[in-house]
Amino acid sequence: MTSPARVVHHAGMTGNDIRLLHIRRLIARYETAGEFSIAVGIPQETLSRCIGKTPSRPISDDICDRIEAALKLPSGRLSDFFALFDVERQISPSDVAKLTAAQGKLVTTLIHSPPPDEAAVLLTQLVAQFRLGSR
Repeated sequence: MTSPARVVHHAGMTGNDIRLLHIRRLIARYETAGEFSIAVGIPQETLSRCIGKTPSRPISDDICDRIEAALKLPSGRLSDFFALFDVERQISPSDVAKLTAAQGKLVTTLIHSPPPDEAAVLLTQLVAQFRLGSR
């Protein structure tokens, strides 16, 4: 059976890709990765293997559960593709599913583009244009 972290979900991203983006954004809120490690109670070496510049291991459910619990995030949040760009759930998942391959690639590019707030605005505008164009 394929690990859920390796299954391709949306816009060509795997579950591990989604988790990696979420956790890297959380780490960016701290002065150092070490501070994040202390805050979530996971050794920095363990995090580095999963989240470092060249991760050698996928991010396990256990690590996600521990981070979500420590930071009081909703269960499953780190695996939620739509939370990457639509925190307030303004875009229907069915609308995202209707995007063409080129639009999906744009979504992926926007998600990976810092800062996340600008990407969210651009993505919301893209989907709004898509809705208007499909009427």
